[in-house]
Amino acid sequence: MTQRLVAIAVEHWRDIDGYAVAHNMPELTEMPLGRMCNFVWWWMTHNADQKERDRVERRLFMPPKGEAPTTGPWSPEAEAAAFGALQRGLRT
Repeated sequence: MTQRLVAIAVEHWRDIDGYAVAHNMPELTEMPLGRMCNFVWWWMTHNADQKERDRVERRLFMPPKGEAPTTGPWSPEAEAAAFGALQRGLRT
């Protein structure tokens, strides 16, 4: 996820950095990486509704093509748990 947020920051640097300059924020390149990623997340989603925020989050957490996840929301355990919850929900 961090790599994707950094890639988005690089792709949209003028807009993101311009916002930071206009709002008297610290230099983005001097922020701790986690803080800068949180800012990029905010920048991407601050005007989005919950459906769009969920879509962006799924895109950020999705494993790269050809790579099998071992942890997180795309892991086999998480997907099995989600499927089980869906099945239980359909029975009621």
